[in-house]
Amino acid sequence: MLSDKKLQKEQSAIRKNEFRNEENMFYTTSGSHKKAKMIIDYSNIVLTVCVAALFIIILFMRSKSGMAFPLIFAAGATVNFLTGIKKFMDRATVSGIILMIVTGILLVMSVLCLGALQR
Repeated sequence: MLSDKKLQKEQSAIRKNEFRNEENMFYTTSGSHKKAKMIIDYSNIVLTVCVAALFIIILFMRSKSGMAFPLIFAAGATVNFLTGIKKFMDRATVSGIILMIVTGILLVMSVLCLGALQR
């Protein structure tokens, strides 16, 4: 009898704990969400490597590196855009909005640098 009551208490505690865990979770990352996040992560890695390579080009080819600045700003805008999408997928809307604003600023900087090169 004592073991039955103890078993019932343990099962009740487990059920309560599972219910609390379900309340805290928005959704599980599976299927298309997981694949989309992986693609975004891989794209961010590739773009970060590109930005690092462009930075090295700017260091060594100072006079001929004018075109690298708009490319760096555009790559940074793309990284922030993809990360913003990922934040929206995670339901972190404030972070996503901030990243989209930064994306807009970087795109404006890219266009301004490109316009300065054509003069």
